[in-house]
Amino acid sequence: MLLLAIITLISGCGTTGKHSTEKDIQSLCTSPYTAQCTATVKSNKTENMYKYTCCRGKDGEQRINYGDTVFVISHNGAYIERDGSRIETSVNEQVFVMDLNWFFESYLKNGTLSREGDMYVLQCTVPGESNYLSRGVMELDKNCIPKRMIVKNSDGEEAVTVEIEKFTGDIKS
Repeated sequence: MLLLAIITLISGCGTTGKHSTEKDIQSLCTSPYTAQCTATVKSNKTENMYKYTCCRGKDGEQRINYGDTVFVISHNGAYIERDGSRIETSVNEQVFVMDLNWFFESYLKNGTLSREGDMYVLQCTVPGESNYLSRGVMELDKNCIPKRMIVKNSDGEEAVTVEIEKFTGDIKS
């Protein structure tokens, strides 16, 4: 009996641990945050890298800050701002998948959770119809902090990889 208790403590497989992890991930998916990211976007035979900050405010507004350009997704629609002025009314597909919010929302609707070593792995389907973007995978550390998001195409190849260098959020269990 003592051996079983020790194994359970070491492996972290108790019901309290799983319940707490699920609550942490739920909180992660719905709470305000700021993340500093580097995305590698593969298209045809090129690879482009983008350094940016994405965030979700308490009101649910999502922002991607890339240089002097801000991509905004809010309850009023999606648009682009430059120097505080609204300049376009659409956000293209590549910008959309560089944001972490679509992943969190999709995970809550159709996601799965697994454990690989010290990492939690969340997976979900990319919303909408696209050959370029099909499946999302997010890796979280043992404290449920996002470290990497990968978006795969319909052939299962990596189309976008987002390295999450710094994540600040209010994750509560």
